[in-house]
Amino acid sequence: MILNFPPPSNWQDFQLLTLRLVEQVCDPTTVREYGRQGQRQNGIDVYGEMFGGIHLGVQCKQMQPGKQLTLKLIQEEADEARSFLPYLDTFVVATTVPEDTALHKSVTKLNSAKTYPFKITYWSWAHFNDSLNRSSRLVEENYKAYAKAFDLNEELLELEALREAFDRPAFVDDFHHELNTADFLTALGETVLFLQTGLLRDRASQQLLRGSYPLGMLPAGECKKLRAQLLTELKSLRAVAIKHHTNGQLNVSRAPEYNARRYAVIATVNEGLATHNLLPVRPQYQL
Repeated sequence: MILNFPPPSNWQDFQLLTLRLVEQVCDPTTVREYGRQGQRQNGIDVYGEMFGGIHLGVQCKQMQPGKQLTLKLIQEEADEARSFLPYLDTFVVATTVPEDTALHKSVTKLNSAKTYPFKITYWSWAHFNDSLNRSSRLVEENYKAYAKAFDLNEELLELEALREAFDRPAFVDDFHHELNTADFLTALGETVLFLQTGLLRDRASQQLLRGSYPLGMLPAGECKKLRAQLLTELKSLRAVAIKHHTNGQLNVSRAPEYNARRYAVIATVNEGLATHNLLPVRPQYQL
């Protein structure tokens, strides 16, 4: 289910939502809120350090319906952000306005001109709406009552996140066709990290794909039991893979064993998915 969440009605709630989103795309320990009305620091309301050492600064623009974000306004805010310390790598104008393709093109052109010492982008409300639909934690902390009215709950989002995490080549492809065993081990490690932290990221871009609570913060219940069980099973699989990983390779003769172990993990995932009639993860191999 995809919901269209309404933008917050006041700047305080919008800035808090922005802060929570930045906590998911950055190292949470680095995220700081500078913005109080009339107290911005060099045009920055929220700051965070992304993984890889990228300094991110966000200016929040809670705009009334009918208002429009312009390139001129973005440039004015970017001019203020030049002197922010530490110096930024990425500057974001976060807004409650709809997506504007023409503005995106103008911002891309501005970045190509390298007028500013950082990359400029903007988050339309579509960006926030997509993030909310992918994060049970954002919904729980900001739109709990609204989501409940549409029967969208934390448990459903949690299960959808698990499905996305395991419906990937590292789990569904026949191990005989595994091209890079280092990638296989990396994928297992990333999935273990997701089960622990609740954050599922794209390997190449580090973009957040799904966001949930860390395992320790999940409320007691079936979802927490399921994630804990999957974590135990996946750690066991990864330990075996590391043990068998010699000279940069895994023994292909063990493919049936890896297929069986992964099949068992997917069976556990599918048991959880079935409780909400979600589509199962389908391996591309048979036992």
